[in-house]
Amino acid sequence: MNRKLYLLGLVLINALVIAHSSSSPILSKDATLLDNHHTNEEIFEIMYKINEKCPHITHIYDLGRKSANNTALKVIVFSDNAQIHEPMEPEFKYVGNMHGNEVIGRELLIELAQQLCDLYLDNNEDVVKLVDSTRIHLIPTMNPDGWNLAALNEFKMWEKKEPSKFKTLHEMLREVGTTDWLYGRTNLNQVDLNRNFPDLDAYEYKYVKENKNRFDHLLAESSYEINQKHFDCNFKQFQNETLAVASWIVNNPFVLSANFHGGDLVVNYPYDDSNNHETKYSATPDDEFFTEIASFYADLHANMTKKNRKKCDMVADDFKNGITNGANWYPVCGGMQDFNYLSSNCFELTIELGCDKFPAGKYLKQYWKDNMHALYEFIWKAHSGIKGYVLDSNDQPVSGARISVEKFYPEIGDYVLIKHHITTNEDGEYWRLLTDGIYKISAIAPDNSVSGKAVVEVISEPREEAMRVDLKLVDDSSRAKRRLLKNLERLFREQ
Repeated sequence: MNRKLYLLGLVLINALVIAHSSSSPILSKDATLLDNHHTNEEIFEIMYKINEKCPHITHIYDLGRKSANNTALKVIVFSDNAQIHEPMEPEFKYVGNMHGNEVIGRELLIELAQQLCDLYLDNNEDVVKLVDSTRIHLIPTMNPDGWNLAALNEFKMWEKKEPSKFKTLHEMLREVGTTDWLYGRTNLNQVDLNRNFPDLDAYEYKYVKENKNRFDHLLAESSYEINQKHFDCNFKQFQNETLAVASWIVNNPFVLSANFHGGDLVVNYPYDDSNNHETKYSATPDDEFFTEIASFYADLHANMTKKNRKKCDMVADDFKNGITNGANWYPVCGGMQDFNYLSSNCFELTIELGCDKFPAGKYLKQYWKDNMHALYEFIWKAHSGIKGYVLDSNDQPVSGARISVEKFYPEIGDYVLIKHHITTNEDGEYWRLLTDGIYKISAIAPDNSVSGKAVVEVISEPREEAMRVDLKLVDDSSRAKRRLLKNLERLFREQ
């Protein structure tokens, strides 16, 4: 693809920026691990076996806190240098099993990990390219205690109801899964983890109403909620699992994420809550991108967009094209996907994988077939839009610079500001997820010095990295000299 750079004013860059569209499936439809559900111990054992098999591209680590029942929250990472962040390499994450009895995601993630390892060893060109250019974090279970509660409660119920029906827990899991709609949803302390994050939506709506334009990271507000209030919007104490994941989100340069749930078949995108907690469409400033990537996953799923698919017994289950705005479905305060968007650079979706929350294990292979193409291609979406460095006048990276984005709309013939800034990390790097279009990109440093504006055209193509657009801050002294020269020129013209 030809990429040309032009100058217009301070900076004009016309870049064919590569995003992604669907291509032929890479992963195998033949799942090797999904004959049945796996206990937490078995999940961890599989993760370590994958790490032993592919030590050069994987790393396992624990989040900073354990579950309420003292179980580690384990993450397996894939990259060509998995233990560290590499320059210009976007960080991606999948989170499974946030609700303990919604289990399909955790099983899909261990199969995904297994296949990434095997295909890399087989020198699959596309998988090697993805893993070498992306740092992929997979946490199969965020709520291991809830899974135990759901599985063991069901087994005890069958022991009382029909003692001879199932000899072992695994036999029961394979044949029926679990049948209780709610038991095990929460953690051990009976707290719903997807209502337990700091409610940053309330602050955002308050600032918008007051015209304060606080569309940056609400870290001070998050810290206040956690360290001084100590309770979520439902008056529940912040849980270990929540605090571990919240810290993980704000302390890593994640770009894109999805968390997996069950009970319906739809992709849910922010905002999850409205300004008055009523059921209504509540768009983020990046609504165009969120609707695009939500549709991207839904379109690649085997059944999610089919009009004749079986409806689930959930509220307002009448989704158009397999996607829904969270608050337009039902409002949720303290949700994880909104916390991602309002506290960090990370954009997150919530993906509901099916009507059955804890289906019989014998059906898991079908869930893999339905999701495998979407699961893989969605990771590539972390390379959408643009990326680059913000540099000062001495070509040194600038940490904490805000990236300002304006999109051109031909119908009005003008640019419109997207009121959501992402910020550079400690190395001066940024990644800005964008839909196709023409944009003005600029940087604002913590000292309020600014860069020139790059005019960038984003055009999507599959399985390629984002276009590099570095931004250089203008030296204050240079700007002062130019202002002085302009003033002198004006004075001479007036004489």
